Amino acid sequence: MKGRYKTLRVLGIITVFFLFALFILFRPLKDTPLDTSDFKPISDPALARKFAPKFIAHSEYGKPEKILFRMALAANGQTHIAYHPWYATEFNPHAGFMPLLSRILYTGGLGIKDTMFGPNDIELIEIILDSAGNPIKLSYESAMKYRKTAFGVTHKAVEETLNGKPQNYCFKVTTWNHMVDHVGSSACNAQPEIPLAYFTNAEWEASRMVKRSEAILRRNRAHRVYERLGVE
Repeated sequence: MKGRYKTLRVLGIITVFFLFALFILFRPLKDTPLDTSDFKPISDPALARKFAPKFIAHSEYGKPEKILFRMALAANGQTHIAYHPWYATEFNPHAGFMPLLSRILYTGGLGIKDTMFGPNDIELIEIILDSAGNPIKLSYESAMKYRKTAFGVTHKAVEETLNGKPQNYCFKVTTWNHMVDHVGSSACNAQPEIPLAYFTNAEWEASRMVKRSEAILRRNRAHRVYERLGVE
């Protein structure tokens, strides 16, 4: 009988610690305002295609299967276009203990990445047009001191001022989690266009792009404020 009570006590302690861990990991830390501030959501597929990024595929990491976009008109007349290169999966394919641990804990196995952010891998590239429709700013994420044998990749936000002339916005995939480098426009002259479509509300919700509240294991995916309300 004593052994039975001891087992129940141990199970009770384990349960309490488990519930406490869940509370800490999913306890709301920051609310997300679900509005678009002074932006008006719009959809213009022809305009989105005109400035859509092109990609040079990596031999191991591939290239996007499709690009989803959202856009909005700012109060100052500028048009903001958020492109989301979409990949079915992401994982570090390289040999070594840390890549293996990453596959077991983060991108596969326990699937912490999907719990934190959502399914698939969805990145962000933004182009801003002035009131006359000329490109003036480009933003994207690159990698800082990339090491393929590390557990993760340190992101580096990059902003570039554009010269106002449309061109091929050409990117090279450089890391297993699909960070990119902006390369010369001529490098993508022979690259085929990637399927482009509006990021519908149903796809947005299924991808869990924005959480009403963030926690340690519940984070917003890369997006801009003006994307939080979509057009159907």
